[in-house]
Amino acid sequence: MRRILDIDPQLELKIEEVIKSKGFRDFHHFTTVALENQVAWETGNDPTNNDVTNALDLQMSQISKALPPENESLKAAEGDLLRMPSHKPKLTHLPIPENANNILWGQYYRFLPVKVGVRVLLNMYTEYFPELRDFTEKVTNIALPFRYHLAKLDRADRRSFGELLSASFPTHDEKSVKRFVNHYMLYLRTSDMALLGMMPELKLINVKSDENGKVRIGLTNFGSKFALLENPAIDLNKPESLSGDEINFLINHIADNLPAEYEHMIRALTAIEEGKNTRHELNAVLREYYFKYRKTWASKERKIRKKCTVSYDRHWKKVYPKFIRERGD
Repeated sequence: MRRILDIDPQLELKIEEVIKSKGFRDFHHFTTVALENQVAWETGNDPTNNDVTNALDLQMSQISKALPPENESLKAAEGDLLRMPSHKPKLTHLPIPENANNILWGQYYRFLPVKVGVRVLLNMYTEYFPELRDFTEKVTNIALPFRYHLAKLDRADRRSFGELLSASFPTHDEKSVKRFVNHYMLYLRTSDMALLGMMPELKLINVKSDENGKVRIGLTNFGSKFALLENPAIDLNKPESLSGDEINFLINHIADNLPAEYEHMIRALTAIEEGKNTRHELNAVLREYYFKYRKTWASKERKIRKKCTVSYDRHWKKVYPKFIRERGD
């Protein structure tokens, strides 16, 4: 949404000075943060702490309550398992998962959690691949304090809510932890042993059973390469999600090994280049793409429509999020 704002010339000069001296990227960044701060203040998001007037300060206070920064054992674990490995892994790479060529789920919208996952996994290597249960426990214990660290970087960089590095990392809430593990790490569906989650669907990790029937997890060749690239937030303490090398690696990897997702990305970017850059316009373009090129999705829509007991428009608003989550799997 666009709004036209008349600004007093003297106030505009002061704003320009603040933008230059306080590290705001531009006027849009400044006004977004200012509006978010005002809304947080007016709505009283944290009535127990009157000093919290900044939206990022509010988030920091909530994280601090969930995870006190003086927890030294977690800090030590974070530093040890997130460090840049000093040598390449001695274990052989696991084969890539036999996943179908599907579009990635829309909830997989951040790559930094995946970077944490592959780095932790690589640093857990001994003479054996780590057990799956051990990995999920370790990566969760690291993700919790790392969220606090990222929140500090967010606040220092004055990031707005849609840009927060810490947003996709878990709090101490059980549902938040479960979402982090199942969405970004992996989820082994017991009914058919399908390997789901962002890391396996990006073909970065795989699992295997050992001679005792224990499920173990390891990196593919692609996962190992990604883990060994330097990351600004992890290795350099910079408020950036990915480096240029990491971005190039992911783009080339997706283009070569996830052709359906690459086609999906190109279709969205082409629509934006053609001027269709509002949510409504992009939704219309992509919905047409889904039903034209993804026959299984169109088939599911027809089945859903047959079951409607209310008007189609009302029913579709209810089932559409679930329909998108299923993605034709």
